Amino acid sequence: AKSISFISALPPPFEATFGAGQPIFISIKSGEHLSDISAAYGDKVKSAVRGIKMTNNRQSVILRDEIRLKAISDVYWGIHTPAEVTVSEDKKTAVLDIDGNKMEVKILSSQGEFSCDKAEPLPECYHLNGETEHPDITKLAMRFKNAATVNVTVCFTPLGNGTNSYIKYPYDDALSRWALDSFSVNEPVFDAGGKSVSIDVVQTGSSALNPKEMTLFLAAYKDGLMTDIVCQKKEISQNGVTSFNASFDDFEPYDKKVKAFLIDTSSFVSYGSKVYNNQ
Repeated sequence: AKSISFISALPPPFEATFGAGQPIFISIKSGEHLSDISAAYGDKVKSAVRGIKMTNNRQSVILRDEIRLKAISDVYWGIHTPAEVTVSEDKKTAVLDIDGNKMEVKILSSQGEFSCDKAEPLPECYHLNGETEHPDITKLAMRFKNAATVNVTVCFTPLGNGTNSYIKYPYDDALSRWALDSFSVNEPVFDAGGKSVSIDVVQTGSSALNPKEMTLFLAAYKDGLMTDIVCQKKEISQNGVTSFNASFDDFEPYDKKVKAFLIDTSSFVSYGSKVYNNQ
């Protein structure tokens, strides 16, 4: 069997204007890039594609490799670090620690288990003199034996000196299904009297780390002053539409202005506010 080495390297509120019934598209501080790296491995692979995505409100980086081999082979994946490395019992999570500053590295895919190896070339690789002399460096590695395909997704999250309790892990999706962490908010619909408002929130992107539950706060104004506020909490339909409805019945007619605040209930992240004018 041939051996192939994959060495990994890591590279506010919204404000927008409604008009003509167009929805607002909200990106939750996300970004992604896909690279076809097949040429780097010559005739050993049918295809090799790598995706890097900033997610978790840009607090985490997702790295995914999709490899299709021309022949059954062993595939090695690894990163080198001067950190002290602790691997979990299930071999799916590693914590890197440098002087109390920690990073969690978590395998999200079903494929892959971590091991800690010496920072030296693989037996099948060409060796240079002195190349194995790195006693202070650890290789955090995975090995895929007798593989025809490899699909591995890893999440990198700095922890500082804290824990991973705040991390929201995304879905382990194929690169073809990746999308920015985002959702859209449709133009609000007012009733004839102007006292009731309905707003649809549409979750977009199958791999997006979208809110699972949101609270919509609606504040009504008259003469520039807030006269009433109501809220409604709902679970967000994954890849679907969630309708929020609110009625202002306890005060005199306002000046057809409503300010909406969207908050991720699970993490209390605010996605900003927007004033809607019912003209």
